[in-house]
Amino acid sequence: VILKKNTSLSLNVSEPFYCYAELMIGDSVVASTNGFIVTNTTINILFDNTKKNGNVIGGENTYYDKHRTLLFDLPSKIANHSGFNCALLKSDYRINTPDIRLQYYLREYENNILDEVKKNSTYYTILQGLINVKECLSLETLEKCLASLTDTLKKTKIGKEFATYIKNSKNLLPGQQVPTFFVKDFKEIEYKSDTLHSNTKYTIIDFWASWCTPCRVQMKELKKIYSSLDTSKVQIISISIDTDKENWLKACKEEDILWKSYYDSGGWYGEVSKKFNLTYIPQNRIIGLSGKIVAFDLGMEELHSFLEGKNLLNN
Repeated sequence: VILKKNTSLSLNVSEPFYCYAELMIGDSVVASTNGFIVTNTTINILFDNTKKNGNVIGGENTYYDKHRTLLFDLPSKIANHSGFNCALLKSDYRINTPDIRLQYYLREYENNILDEVKKNSTYYTILQGLINVKECLSLETLEKCLASLTDTLKKTKIGKEFATYIKNSKNLLPGQQVPTFFVKDFKEIEYKSDTLHSNTKYTIIDFWASWCTPCRVQMKELKKIYSSLDTSKVQIISISIDTDKENWLKACKEEDILWKSYYDSGGWYGEVSKKFNLTYIPQNRIIGLSGKIVAFDLGMEELHSFLEGKNLLNN
């Protein structure tokens, strides 16, 4: 039937979604489309029996098809810059780097993104693009982008997740009180976060998982630092996002972790991951004497310098 005349399908879409269409004869696919976005607008799918690729027209699909891979892609001048890392953009509300050239690159990149968001504020493609590069944008720009989106986009599932990410990021800035969360030890005893960090010590919270190879490598470096710590002034706790307790216990034994270790079985979707915006690991937070965050995701050399500067190492 579809080969001889037009046919239509009516859908009531509560949320935009990605899909593709196939044209079949019997069990054989004779033509198909690339992925496209379905919204509550008229979308035409045109199949030509001389071609294997169908053409999708309507909604935001022309824009999506043009920008499906490189939308908001981080420029190489930033990505390859020695002074750039994601932690740099989450340690302050605004872009704040001593490197003037990097500052210029970042501002131009963010201004270009903000302009694109304002011009296409109804597009789900835009929201998805922002989700994909949220780690590479300052909180100031993320908030401006969110404010520019339509209410319809903000009410989508990923729109709400995007808003939550921004809110949590603001709560994780240095100077903010560490968020409340719960974790368990190997005996399945649950601990509230305020019992984990001491008012008389700095606390290094190390986020990791047994399956994360970079985490396991960094754990060995962290053990070297631990051997020189003044433990009367600073402590380390590790929190795993392993969903399998046995894997976590096995890794703890293999790494011979010398400090207290806990886990959140919710993994990437658990309370710890959500409240600390863990989109990657390993990661760490340094908690000060008053329970406030003082540093974000320090590399091992940076961590050593921080501890040395605070006189937290044994002489």
